[in-house]
Amino acid sequence: MMTRTPYIHIAAAGLLFILALGAYLLWFRHVSALSTQATELSAQLKTLGDAGGRASSVRRELEDVKNREESVYRHFVGSDTIVSYLGEIEDTGKSLGAAVEVVSVADAQAAQGQSPQLQMSLRITGPFDAVMRTLGAIEYQPYDATLSSLVLDTPPTADANWTAAATFLVGTPPKP
Repeated sequence: MMTRTPYIHIAAAGLLFILALGAYLLWFRHVSALSTQATELSAQLKTLGDAGGRASSVRRELEDVKNREESVYRHFVGSDTIVSYLGEIEDTGKSLGAAVEVVSVADAQAAQGQSPQLQMSLRITGPFDAVMRTLGAIEYQPYDATLSSLVLDTPPTADANWTAAATFLVGTPPKP
């Protein structure tokens, strides 16, 4: 019986070793599968993060474009800003010593490839220097305004007021 005891111990140790090796291999496969899943999830998160980063970058660019468009459209007179623009012109004339009267405002024929424009007819009355300064101030305001025609009526006496009949073409925002 004594001779068999070391063999039983070796067999039991071998069996225990095989069981431990099998458990280790099973655990290794399980950890490898979880590691693969973690790698896939990490790649998906990175992809979503990149997409989110691109989306926020696109949003920032769109906001920047919108701000640039707004700064450009400030130089145009639209249907929503025409009344304040005309009031600004009258105030400009008043501050320079001339009376500005709006005769008419209508859509102008736009040449092919040009943005739409308004044709604005004004009557400016006052001393010669005030009339000329008012014309220059209107043309050089930060709007897309161009003097297209001008008729000056000379006064009968030297101390009387001059009258200018002016037509301006004023740019309007392009229609989408």
